[in-house]
Amino acid sequence: MDSAELRNPSLRGDDTFRRWFIRFLRLAASPGVLADLLRMNAGLDIRPVLPRIRQPALILHRVGDPWVAVEHARYLAAHIPGARLVELAGIDHWPWIGDADALLDEVERFLTGAPPRAGRRPSLGPEALTRRERDVVRLAAEGHTAPQIGHLLGIGERTVETHLASAYAKLGVASKLELVRRAADLDV
Repeated sequence: MDSAELRNPSLRGDDTFRRWFIRFLRLAASPGVLADLLRMNAGLDIRPVLPRIRQPALILHRVGDPWVAVEHARYLAAHIPGARLVELAGIDHWPWIGDADALLDEVERFLTGAPPRAGRRPSLGPEALTRRERDVVRLAAEGHTAPQIGHLLGIGERTVETHLASAYAKLGVASKLELVRRAADLDV
């Protein structure tokens, strides 16, 4: 089991996501930079500053999160003046895995003070693609490489790769070749 599955149990057995996550980790940081980040994070202690926070604070936490216990969120809420804690159902650590809509609804409610709007974008299929993902997918299906797509759209190659990875997950394809083969069926 890899660290993505440890943090997000609903991903167990999802080989497409596992491959994407491993690629993401390799591109995100070198082993040395990762070690430095882990050391830095382990050395941080923000507890003394929590009572001095004067901005509105929304703390969201899934009660079944296996990576960070819900008690940590409760501690933050108890020590940040006026903080709002929302405990959500679920077992995944990353907000975009599992029931992301419930989490987004709470963010919208917090930011607007109104109930969430209806009609969210679906999470799977061609309708789930953002405008930029659709542009990237169209150019990839036409045979352009990531550097070419980046140049045409004025974005970085890594950003292109991120958009492609997200689009692959939403479209249920595992590679550019599969995307090209299924582009007409997927209406992209």
